[in-house]
Amino acid sequence: MKIRTLFILLLISGNIFGQSKDLFKIKTAYKTKAEISTIIKSLDSLNKKYEFFEDEKYIVYPFCRGEWGGAIIFKNKLTKAKYICESTCPVAVTKYNNKYIITNTLNHLVGSTEVLEIVNPEKLNKATEEDEKRFTYEKLAQTGAKKLIDLYRYTTLYTFVYENKLYHIIAEENETYIAEILDGKFVKLQTISDKNLWTYTPKILKKEDSVIVTFNDYKNAGYIEIRGNSIDLYLVK
Repeated sequence: MKIRTLFILLLISGNIFGQSKDLFKIKTAYKTKAEISTIIKSLDSLNKKYEFFEDEKYIVYPFCRGEWGGAIIFKNKLTKAKYICESTCPVAVTKYNNKYIITNTLNHLVGSTEVLEIVNPEKLNKATEEDEKRFTYEKLAQTGAKKLIDLYRYTTLYTFVYENKLYHIIAEENETYIAEILDGKFVKLQTISDKNLWTYTPKILKKEDSVIVTFNDYKNAGYIEIRGNSIDLYLVK
């Protein structure tokens, strides 16, 4: 009976008959520093027309003052009204199930990640002109936002949706991996690299059919390209 049960569990998990349970196809390649620099510069010029985030109703602006906090402002495209929320420091806004998922990362001391969920941006506090000129956002409110995660020792490079599920690219200690959130914690799904590929200021570059996320931690530099369930890691040789 025990042998039969073990066989069924192995069959379900996809560990026999050559099945793979990995959702994402991950590859690593190497380019010269000059090659990577050329790619990023060419995409930089194309991405100047993109806002940090924009949909049919809002344009979203990020503000980061490092250890003195950060914020995110939603501007209603029709009414021009602006709404603000403490957000240290925004690296991605993702529309998921008609909600706005705000991913924040601060690489200060041990690093930290916070993920917020905003159902209705107009439930946030109204923003003023002074809010956009603040030196510090440390005491700004998060009224109207729900905190999904708030952890130290994790930094997040990017958040994305694939097949109607939300995924995060996380850098922690000696590893970079794909994770999802469960009960206020990151659950590792697949390893991208055995290196901690963090960066102070993640740069997100959009192509027609993919997204490029750059990193440079002074030991490792390069970018991650996400296209559907294909994730390609390019490292400087």
